[in-house]
Amino acid sequence: MPQAVSLSKQLMGLCSWDISGILLIPADGGAFEVSVGDKLMYSKLDKGEFPDESKLVDEIRSELFTQ
Repeated sequence: MPQAVSLSKQLMGLCSWDISGILLIPADGGAFEVSVGDKLMYSKLDKGEFPDESKLVDEIRSELFTQ
């Protein structure tokens, strides 16, 4: 959960005006998934590791600005 909280703080600090909300859902089994709307941006279940936060924040920012 620390990675999710850290990512949430970064996103709110960088583009809070474009984010209507952030939902954190605790889960078992190593799930860590990040979506923007209906688009899955990252899945730890698929990749097998936590994302590079900087890269993921950049990808999310790009997705938000193209919507």
